[in-house]
Formats: sequence, C-alpha cells, structure tokens
Amino acid sequence: MNLLMFIFIVLTAIGIMAILLSRMSPLSEKYLKVFYLFAAGNLLTIVALDIIPEAIKEIGIVGMLVFMLIGGIIFKLMHEFIHIVLPDKKHVSAISIGVALASHGLPEGMALGVILSVTAWKGYWNIIIVFLLHIFPEMIMFQQALKENRKNNKFKVIIYSMIIFIPAIMGILISVKFGGKVRPYVGVFSAISSGFIYMLVVKELIFRNIKQLKIKDTLIIILGSVITGMALM
Repeated sequence: MNLLMFIFIVLTAIGIMAILLSRMSPLSEKYLKVFYLFAAGNLLTIVALDIIPEAIKEIGIVGMLVFMLIGGIIFKLMHEFIHIVLPDKKHVSAISIGVALASHGLPEGMALGVILSVTAWKGYWNIIIVFLLHIFPEMIMFQQALKENRKNNKFKVIIYSMIIFIPAIMGILISVKFGGKVRPYVGVFSAISSGFIYMLVVKELIFRNIKQLKIKDTLIIILGSVITGMALM
C-alpha cells in the first residue's frame, strides 16, 4: 500500500463515520453531562498512558512539563478570547473542543506516521483500525457540541467533524515524508497538546455545567478512564 491509498482509506472512513454519527439525535442535558464526564475520563487516560510517555521519551520530563504548561496557557488564553468574541456558550464549547482535538491530532498522526515509516507499512490495517477507534468517541463529543447550536445543520456537522481530524492526516504525511527527522517535534507537540486536553477536560467537560463534583460524577469519569485504559493495554 502506498501513502495516497492509505490517506484515501482513512479520509473515506472518517467521512463515513461523520455521516453515520451525524444521524444521532442531540443528547438531552442530563445524558450530555454523563457523556462529557465519560469522555473526560477517556481523554485523561489517553493523555496519561499514551501522549505524555511519548513526550517524555522524546524531550524528557522537564521538557514535557514546560511545553505542557505552555499548551495549557495557550488554551486558557484562547478560551477566554472566544468567550469575549462569542458570548454564546454553545459556540464556545464547540470551538474549544474542536481546537483541542485538532491540536491533539497532529502529534498522534506524527507518531503513527513514524511507525509506518519505520515498519515499511507493515500492519497498516491495524494502525487504521486503532486510529478510527481512537477518534470515534472524540467525533461523537464534537458533534454533540455542534448540535447544541441549532444553526449547525447536518451538513455543517459532517464537514466540521471531518475538518478537525485533518491535522492528524497532516501529521501522518509529515512523518512518512521526513521519517526520523520529526521525532523530536512529536514530543514537543505531544506535550503542548496534553496541556490543551487537560484544560479542555477541566473547562468544557467536567466543570462545564457543575460547580462541584459529586460521587456519581467521579465514578463516571473513573469508568471512562478504566475502559480506555483497558483498550490501550
């Protein structure tokens, strides 16, 4: 399989996933809260078990902490700026989630591209399946945020939910083309995206509609973490 065929299959699969998931009805506020808490656990585990170790391996613990802090500060400033420009909370949630997922996709794509280039494309179907399973809950989360704003029709939801995964495709292309030269940058982008994801979890997923976590809320987050951890092992 060559690079163009690989990208075509991935883009086609993302498009089909976006179309099918767009048919889901918007969740009620009660179930949306549950899903966001579950997604928070999912993302926290992905960062802890997948992204941070990759960053530490490439740039060390200190480098990882510095760039994670930079990522968190950038997301915080962006989040506040969006609040000023777009006072509608529904716009803020969708944009914040989209930006965080897109920033997270770039280093993930670069890491997958490095694997493909090192293994000479062996096991590419496994990588495609892992990638699609990885973005599945993320796409649901983003589409639900988009559907909170009734101005976003089904066509917009499909297009937007495909666009946010373009950075992941770009990451794969960059890594396959430049190979080992991009490995140090994988660590930097991974650390920055970790800061983005942690701030997203706090700002938009956990404390979006609640001021204090209850025991049942914590259990939902733990459940999302455990299931994701088992899937990553």
